[in-house]
Amino acid sequence: MGQEVQRRIPVSDDLRGIEDFQGKSAIGLEKEDYLTVSQAKSTVIDQSGQINQQRMDSVIYEFLDSNLGELIISRKELYTYNTNGNTKQCLQYWRGSNTDPFHIQKTEYAYDAIGNPTSMAYYTWNSVTSLWVGEYKMEATWNINRRETQILYYSLDHMTNEWVYENKREFTYDSKANQIKYTFYHWNKNSSLWMVVYSEDMNYDSNGHLTEEIKNNTDEVSGKLTRIQSNYNLSGQEIQIINYSWNEALQSWDIASKMESLVNAEGKVIETIESYIDVTSGLPVASGKTDYSYDSQGTMVLGMIYSAYLGQWVLSSKVETNYNSEERFIQRMNYTWDVQTNQLQYGFKTESFYDINYNETESIDYTINNETSQWVMNSYDKTTFDLNRNRLQSIHFNKDCNYSGHLFFSKTVLNKNRLFYS
Repeated sequence: MGQEVQRRIPVSDDLRGIEDFQGKSAIGLEKEDYLTVSQAKSTVIDQSGQINQQRMDSVIYEFLDSNLGELIISRKELYTYNTNGNTKQCLQYWRGSNTDPFHIQKTEYAYDAIGNPTSMAYYTWNSVTSLWVGEYKMEATWNINRRETQILYYSLDHMTNEWVYENKREFTYDSKANQIKYTFYHWNKNSSLWMVVYSEDMNYDSNGHLTEEIKNNTDEVSGKLTRIQSNYNLSGQEIQIINYSWNEALQSWDIASKMESLVNAEGKVIETIESYIDVTSGLPVASGKTDYSYDSQGTMVLGMIYSAYLGQWVLSSKVETNYNSEERFIQRMNYTWDVQTNQLQYGFKTESFYDINYNETESIDYTINNETSQWVMNSYDKTTFDLNRNRLQSIHFNKDCNYSGHLFFSKTVLNKNRLFYS
């Protein structure tokens, strides 16, 4: 099979709720997937006869067959919409090569009276029985503030032809519409009960500022319980993270490790200290520290990372960041401590360059060759823009160390076709 000519299609805003089901777009593709070549659009007309908006009727995917020297359809999608312009159904046809028959799958959507997505069901076509076969579906409920309160996930039991529970998500809010709890459940088919796998509890002050977040996790295999507690200051900065482990004997949470941040009067984190609890003494033991420095504009320019050794802080690495007069990032240098020479040695660096309109036009990553003390390029990105700051073209080079350090090249041009070369 030859190269596939590809085009990115944005996810429609009116399907945002369905996106929340699995972090995917309404047509079931990952957000970073690339769709291809040709689109047809329909027009939604309101009651006054005015054109309201256009909707995509179809997308056709093609690949260039190097033997035939022509484009071959590999997949196509057909869309239908309800009277409000929301996607009602998506039919997908796909095949592995031009000699294979098309596989067919279908996704159906439903909405409530105000347009909140309430269900998404996925089916595949059985060419032997000429019937649609259910695979999975999701159902969502919403509150009066248009916030999701529950999402149910099902799969089809092909023996009984019934939808059975798989997972469930629940969301709880306070009177000010702040989310105060999130719970993820897994359906235990043996006990026919919902089992809590993960949960988050959020606490706020009287002004609605998040002050505390507690995350509880249960390992489904071992049953081990873990907890992470984050505490925030009034500026919303995470100033403390506490990791807990469950003490089965005492039926209580024990602190396992902790990270605390020190914030200055300007609200900048100037120090973080990590520690753990010694299992023998039960006392906290410092393990790591990072000190931060800022320029006159309040931008972080230096990070000094230390490890604890024999009761003292020992420098282990350093990160320096430089900015231009417009406070745009231009260089980051990473150093590591060499125990043999007792000196900081170059590790890797990143550089960025801009045009007169402040568009980032180049970004280069390097690592140091310790034998020659020379910087070696690992990756390079170059982007060009028009006068309106619209991106015209992006070129990316990347060195794959698994293939003798060869550079691999990809190119993205204005019409969002993406061609890959190596």
